[in-house]
Amino acid sequence: MILANLSVPLLGLVDTAILGHLENASTLAAAALGAHIISLLFWSFGFLRMSTTGLTSRLFGAENFAEVRAALLRALILATLIAIPLLAVGQLVLGLLAQTLSGNSAIAELSTAYLNIRIWSAPATLATYCFVGWFIGLGKSRSALIVLLVTNIANGLLDYLLIVVLEMDIRGAAYASLIAEYLGVTTALLICLGIIGRSPFRLTQQSKLFDRAKFSELLQTNADLFVRTISLLLVFLIVSSAGVRISPEVAAANAILLNLLAFSAYAMDGFAYAAESLCGRAWGKRDFKEFWLVAKESTIYALLIGISFVAIFLLLEQSILGLYTNLPEVILEAKAVYLWLALLPLVAIWCYQLDGIFIGIGHTHSMRNAMLLSFLLVFLPLFFMGRDSGNTGIWMALSAFHLARVVSLGIPLLLVFKAQ
Repeated sequence: MILANLSVPLLGLVDTAILGHLENASTLAAAALGAHIISLLFWSFGFLRMSTTGLTSRLFGAENFAEVRAALLRALILATLIAIPLLAVGQLVLGLLAQTLSGNSAIAELSTAYLNIRIWSAPATLATYCFVGWFIGLGKSRSALIVLLVTNIANGLLDYLLIVVLEMDIRGAAYASLIAEYLGVTTALLICLGIIGRSPFRLTQQSKLFDRAKFSELLQTNADLFVRTISLLLVFLIVSSAGVRISPEVAAANAILLNLLAFSAYAMDGFAYAAESLCGRAWGKRDFKEFWLVAKESTIYALLIGISFVAIFLLLEQSILGLYTNLPEVILEAKAVYLWLALLPLVAIWCYQLDGIFIGIGHTHSMRNAMLLSFLLVFLPLFFMGRDSGNTGIWMALSAFHLARVVSLGIPLLLVFKAQ
């Protein structure tokens, strides 16, 4: 799962690294803003991945194989119903959003061009969430790795072809991601058909696909996760857009640092994904001893990964920033707040692990409540109070937000522990 997750931020990392070596910082800032907007839009529906993982792992633990298969089909139906209106209204809304958030007409124009292309990947992206979530819930992390590697290797190769060779600039980055997403979902479908064609799925009876109670449970879980996810993405969109309003150089610097944060997050999330699958499976079997053992062990190893990232960030600062860009003014702005990024994994790791445990056991309401508290009562007040501190104030608010998530998730987990 670490290998699978590390491939995910490469979709943005490769775009950023190639565009960061072009002559204009506005191009990198526009791509970063466009990527964050499309991430906000798509990952607002990331509940498709999370709910499918948690539900599948619990059903698999209970050996209800007919419902395991039905869980994927229901998720894909929901993904299709979401993708259709996204395609219908996406181009109308995204351009206005880019203009509103950028405060810079040149950046807004470039971001809009990027977004108008990327929106067409909605069906593939949402379906991939469902497939990857199902694979993780079954404990088939290698299948998830294959899908994500196909997507990101294709994206990297296409980035070079379209941006460097064909000189398509920011539009090349958008088309590369679009094509890569459809290659990824095709791979996922082929793997899924192979799994369903094997025992025990092949030998089980069909489940009632359009069961009202099952769909009601799915929608409630997804509603909780939708609120949680969109709140989280709003935090990062606010951070990104705030940098744009300071200067293109600060926006480009924050794009680099947020990509580094995402890279570390996906690596540490490998153990959280494992916790989703294994904790959910133990919960489905009602084996609470195994549940707490998985929760404890996965967190210990995740913490070691978090400490490793802090060491890497601190020791290789110059090399890491130089990999992303050779623009001296962007590197200078990045260094000014780099320490906040370098230390953040020590706090963030607890957020990821607690999320993974709660997804596994299906306590999505706890995740929703914790995120709302951290966003509304901690991040927003500190962000507005720290506006006079420039980019430093932005990163202070982001760090406090992660700390609030740890506290607001840790307390409900203690209550679950006492209830068992």
